[in-house]
Amino acid sequence: MIKIKNINKTFYNNKTKIQVLKNITFNIRKGEFISLLGPNGCGKTTFLYILAGILKQDSGKIFLDNKSIGFVSQDFSTTLLPWKNVLQNVAFGLEIKGVKKENRLKIAEDYVKGTILYKFKNFYPSQLSGGLKQLASIIRAFIYNPDILILDEPFNSLDYSLKREMELMLLKLWKKNKKTIIFVSHEIDEAIFLSDRIIVLSKRPTKIKSIINVNLARPRKYEIMVSDKFLNIKKQILKLFNLE
Repeated sequence: MIKIKNINKTFYNNKTKIQVLKNITFNIRKGEFISLLGPNGCGKTTFLYILAGILKQDSGKIFLDNKSIGFVSQDFSTTLLPWKNVLQNVAFGLEIKGVKKENRLKIAEDYVKGTILYKFKNFYPSQLSGGLKQLASIIRAFIYNPDILILDEPFNSLDYSLKREMELMLLKLWKKNKKTIIFVSHEIDEAIFLSDRIIVLSKRPTKIKSIINVNLARPRKYEIMVSDKFLNIKKQILKLFNLE
C-alpha cells in the first residue's frame, strides 16, 4: 500500500548542515500497524511530516496511491475545539465532509460508545484530562475515515496506567476499522504490544537499523508482556540500542 524509497532530508542552520534522514526505505502493507522506534531527535517526526506531505524530502520517493492521511500529534492541547463538546469534536471531520448534524452525532456516539470517553460525551475540552482529550482526537481521526492514520507519540504525556488503557482503546478502534497505522513511540514495551512490525531507527543521520516482526497473537492482553516471546523481541531491540 505504501512504498518508501531512499528518503533523505537535510536541514541548514546558520550555515550548519544537519542530515536528519538517510536513505529511509521500507514498505507498509494495507491494514498494518507499524511503529517507529528510535532515540530523541533522530528524525521520527520529520519523517512523519514528509509522509503526511507537510514537509518535502530532499530526495527519494513515497508511493501512496492517492490514499488519504489522518494525523494525530502529541500536542492534544490544540487539537480540540473548546466551544464544542466531546461528541461535537469527534464528529467535526464529518461536519467538514457535509454530513448532516443528526447523522454525524449518531456516528460519533457509536464510536465513543464502549470507550471510557462515553460518560464524558457532553463534556467540553476544558473539563477533560489529557488522556481523554487525546482519545477524542484519535477517535475523531478514525471517524474521518482516512486510509492511513499517523500517530506521533499520542500517549507520551500520560501516566503509566492511563497510557496502558489508551493503548487498549487504540487497538479496539484499529480492530474495528483495520486502518493502516504508523505510530511513533519512545517506549519499547508499547511498540511491541501494539505493532505488527517495528522500524528501529539509528541516531542522526537516521538510518533503519532493523525491521522487527512482532509475531505475537492477537487480540493481545497485558499478560503477554511477561511471556518469553515478548521478552525475546524486547531483548532483540535492546541489543540494537546497545542497552542489554
